[in-house]
Amino acid sequence: MPEIINRCLLRGFSSSSILSVLYFFLSTAACSTSYAYLHPTLFSQHTQFRWACIFGSATAALYTFQHFYRCRDVLLHSDVRRHRYFQIKTQIPSLAMSSFKLATWAMLAGLLLRQSAFPGLLQLIATWLPISVCLFGWLVGHALLMIVLNERLRLKERAESVSYPLLITQGLSSEDGVVQDLTLVDLADTCEEGTTAAVAARQMLVYADQSGLHSWVPVANLLIGEVRDLTTLVASALPLIPSDKSSGAVRLGTAAAAAQWNVKSATSAFQRQNMRDMELAAWALRSKYSRFECALRILSSLAAASRGEDRYGVLLLCEPGLADVVLNMASALLALQQYTKMMTSRSVEINPATLLSSAVSLFFCCPAHPCLRKVELLSHSLENRARTALYRIVLAFGPPIKSLLKEAKQKPAFGSASKLNALVQNFLDLKE
Repeated sequence: MPEIINRCLLRGFSSSSILSVLYFFLSTAACSTSYAYLHPTLFSQHTQFRWACIFGSATAALYTFQHFYRCRDVLLHSDVRRHRYFQIKTQIPSLAMSSFKLATWAMLAGLLLRQSAFPGLLQLIATWLPISVCLFGWLVGHALLMIVLNERLRLKERAESVSYPLLITQGLSSEDGVVQDLTLVDLADTCEEGTTAAVAARQMLVYADQSGLHSWVPVANLLIGEVRDLTTLVASALPLIPSDKSSGAVRLGTAAAAAQWNVKSATSAFQRQNMRDMELAAWALRSKYSRFECALRILSSLAAASRGEDRYGVLLLCEPGLADVVLNMASALLALQQYTKMMTSRSVEINPATLLSSAVSLFFCCPAHPCLRKVELLSHSLENRARTALYRIVLAFGPPIKSLLKEAKQKPAFGSASKLNALVQNFLDLKE
């Protein structure tokens, strides 16, 4: 039950999340009720208004539950992009089956809520068919919206050489989260490409401005902020363990903490878990996975490419610089390693919420959303992405990168200086 409440209502423990869910339910209830009552009149079939309200409310409740519980409002960008026609073609059969199932279960729920006599077979068919069509329209519209929003913007091909850096900075500074996500995905793909156009785009965006105030600094601040937010959320979910210091407890993975992550503490006072922090970390990994992944890809690509393309030394002279990028990536990797170990040790037991999630996905005959995967799988994927990103920078600069950490202006969000230096040394020795 807590898993259902957190995933369907709280959504990050904010009042705006509850209001958005209620607004979504009321809008779908009004639409389905109107459709169930007015559509049969086109065929000269009378439908009771009370039965239409019950049927429409049950339909809205089921659709809202499956929409938010299965995280269908979360936008995740896929690395494999096909044409719109082929994407929607493969989804049509499952969406039609889902609409029929939803309409059937909503009808059964309406019959249970209806305390009067049986409405009649003709009236049931007259309302079941339009509700099925209405649900099919909702599901297809949502699928089309996700397909369109997952397409790459390709700003470099549509913008002039002068306006491309301006488009990137404005897209990243936009208050609309969808615009930011699309800009991050397009920038990540552009930074990782090895074509001549991609090299020219990187030079215009980052390395052309000697001061870095109009290109590198705003972009780096936003990306490093995303990495630090990820590190802070994941580190806050780590358990407290006993310490000999006067503070009484330290966070797992810090300098004063023991490395035995799978050993339970004998003191019950240090076995408590901040459930709110754990839920926030899990929700952040599920809802912002694409943002975190793109931030790691962009930072590592720009930092590695600066070895041969940064003729003015922007990443070495500006703040935040290359040392801050390496420091925050290493800190994020340490936090993700500890978090993955902790969640993996907890996932040995069968979780009823996971079984319920799988049952809901099978019931609605739709493929499982990536957000419904286990949190440890998402954290392990981000851990591999952070490891790859750090390897890209270390291999590009070599041993001097270790001494560069001492020039970092920012403090690590997680981990001590000795652990970060040891981690970078492991990367130099190719032991990670």
